[in-house]
Amino acid sequence: MPSFLRIARKVLDWVVILSMLVIGSVALGVWGTHEANQSLPTWGRIVGYALTGAWALAPIVSALLAFKTRRWVGWVWLLGVPPAYFSARRLLIAIPFEFVLGPKGAVLQLLLLLALGAYWLVTSALKWPPVLAPSTARSGRTAFVIASSGALACALALIWTALITVQRDPVGDCGGMGPPSSKQRWPYQVLFIATDAVRFGSEPTSGLTEELLAWLAIARVQEHFWGLPWWDRKFVLLLRSPSWHGKPYLIEAIRPSGSIAAFLPVVRLLDCSRSDLVSRADIDLRVLKDGRSQTGARIIGYANWGVGETWQREAGIKVTIAGPTGTMMTTTDAKGIYDFPGLPPGTYSVHADLPPQSHLLHKYPCYSPFQLKREQIVECDVDYK
Repeated sequence: MPSFLRIARKVLDWVVILSMLVIGSVALGVWGTHEANQSLPTWGRIVGYALTGAWALAPIVSALLAFKTRRWVGWVWLLGVPPAYFSARRLLIAIPFEFVLGPKGAVLQLLLLLALGAYWLVTSALKWPPVLAPSTARSGRTAFVIASSGALACALALIWTALITVQRDPVGDCGGMGPPSSKQRWPYQVLFIATDAVRFGSEPTSGLTEELLAWLAIARVQEHFWGLPWWDRKFVLLLRSPSWHGKPYLIEAIRPSGSIAAFLPVVRLLDCSRSDLVSRADIDLRVLKDGRSQTGARIIGYANWGVGETWQREAGIKVTIAGPTGTMMTTTDAKGIYDFPGLPPGTYSVHADLPPQSHLLHKYPCYSPFQLKREQIVECDVDYK
């Protein structure tokens, strides 16, 4: 066979192998974000999770087999990759076919995947030699190439897992941002102050892909309150908020719980959370500073005066609450905050003495009157103009 044909055959083999490794890393990355089905008994969760993991590994195993044999590669790929493809399809549709061709793109993707398996069966029938000649085994080259390829696939899988995990969690309308936290409110809640150490793109114009690349950042953790594991309290990968431009930011997020994702330095920002610039998070910082030293329930809030898009917090606004023990009055401090700590549970209402010719813009976020539970914290802002 002419030398240029041997070179072309080698190049084609390596292109197909690298394509298989990339596809396998995607499947393994998607599997790394999943949890075992909690509705199943323990043995069912273990078996089901192991089987899905085996399907996710099938493309990578097929690619590594290609260095030694052709026939078995084709059969392992054709039997293992279609299930892995459908399990990973949530991410694979981001590969351009469906964006360009619509629903037909999914069919084209699957046909191309099947074609990769057929390539090895056809070349085996044509008696093409292995990708690595048997003579290289004595020099240890085969083991090195296989180990390097496997390491590459695993590294790509970690990258895919991180990029899938970091996407914002769509929580829909949660009726407000939720109360400030004095302690961890759910097992995977994360709270810390950070600055963005590295940003990967400029602000997006449109499109999900542009948003992912533009908002992606590595945050440098300045102060950790809770939620991050002990080995991950310096740098965290996340999608930054549009209002975050390098200034200190209070971040309320969720830690992933997938098989691989749980061990990565990645957090997922919630669309409806307490995350905000530290300069605008005075209530959160005050509650965090007080922590569990406070006894009883608490009503706290801002007095915000605004016209159009211009808002400022007002000091000296009188705020009165009425509850089980009668009425109490205080005034907002220099930061525009009023605070009633140590309250017993019961029904409360909040009233503010506004300046002349001022009026409330909407109901209090806590929908006064409201029921205050034991040790509950309620933020009840007074917005007026």
